[in-house]
Amino acid sequence: MAHIEDLIAKIKDPVLRADLETEIKDLKERRDWGLVFERYRPELTLLLDAPIRAGSAVWERRSDPPPDAFVSAR
Repeated sequence: MAHIEDLIAKIKDPVLRADLETEIKDLKERRDWGLVFERYRPELTLLLDAPIRAGSAVWERRSDPPPDAFVSAR
């Protein structure tokens, strides 16, 4: 972003320079820069014929899965 600001500083028209500085400032406030980790829910695969074992996440098909069913077991 510093390079963009240096280029904006070279603009001779003060009105255009001020408008661009305002837009860049707004963009910086709204946008995440760098390494951004997005939250996601792990994929879930139904194994209807799999045997039920201790620690398996199970629920009745007609109901919504429990919220902790998406937590990975480590």
